[in-house]
Amino acid sequence: MRLKSALLSLGLLALSACGGGGGSTGGNNAGVGPGPVSGNMLFIGDTGNYKLAAIDTLTPKPGALSAKIFTSDTTQWLDGAFDGARDELYVAALNKIDVYANASKLDGTIKPARTINPDVSGLIFVQRVFLDKANDRLYIGMKARLNGAVAVFEQASKINGTVTPSRIISGPIFGNSITLDFKRNVLYALPLCCSSPTEIGVMEHIDTARGETPITRSFAVPTYVNNLALDSSRDRLYLVGDGKVHILNSASTAVGSPAVTSLALPTARGIPVLTIDTANDRLYTGSGATAFVLDNASQLNNSSNLVQAVAVMGTPTTNISFFAVPQ
Repeated sequence: MRLKSALLSLGLLALSACGGGGGSTGGNNAGVGPGPVSGNMLFIGDTGNYKLAAIDTLTPKPGALSAKIFTSDTTQWLDGAFDGARDELYVAALNKIDVYANASKLDGTIKPARTINPDVSGLIFVQRVFLDKANDRLYIGMKARLNGAVAVFEQASKINGTVTPSRIISGPIFGNSITLDFKRNVLYALPLCCSSPTEIGVMEHIDTARGETPITRSFAVPTYVNNLALDSSRDRLYLVGDGKVHILNSASTAVGSPAVTSLALPTARGIPVLTIDTANDRLYTGSGATAFVLDNASQLNNSSNLVQAVAVMGTPTTNISFFAVPQ
């Protein structure tokens, strides 16, 4: 089975330029549930050029697409989460979270409507941002002192200023190498350091967990992994590393050394950024200035062929840090 995939530079060819607008090539995603139906649909962080870009299409295709590049006082765009229903973009900006209202309409020079400053002793920087929309709850993966941890904030849509987390989940967590399953209330974590095969730990009851939280089960994938993302509706875990996309079905019951589908990307480099658009069954993965957009992600299997993806590269200084799609 040959599944359509497209490798796009996601408008990042122009990210080294200054100013509020620029064009290049792009890709996109979006959710089909409540949320914006036009305007900015896919946000891309670029830590290489200290920029944020947006693309306004829900159907990415190979070739040149227009991308909007914003001007902002923020210089770090480490991760993002897009609440499509409320039209708010949450961005991990070094040691704080900036929240942009009317995200689908952002243009030119942008300023956050709210800034959440986590009151966490020893906080160095915020690495990941996750929204539990059903419970209006914000989870952040963070680096604090010598350890990683996850801080949890209630009333995510309302909090502003310096805020003490309602809970902190600690344990063998590397703050930027986690993904969360809000349907089953579990956290998947990569190990603190490099290993091959990679053992993935699972923490349960993250809706109530606090303090030191044990790994309740673990499983191994047969290679080094950089990052991971979960499609909770299909119970399907995606991982990237060693120039490949790895796919694990029935993630919620995986133990030991489960069967994993591994698909080689047309480049041999590691791909540390990974996002799944569950609503549109679309997977985004990228490294540096290069990004893959894989449609029909749930159908990817051992007979899938990714070689037809077209390689389009951005400027050497571009470094994709995240994709944020409506959720």
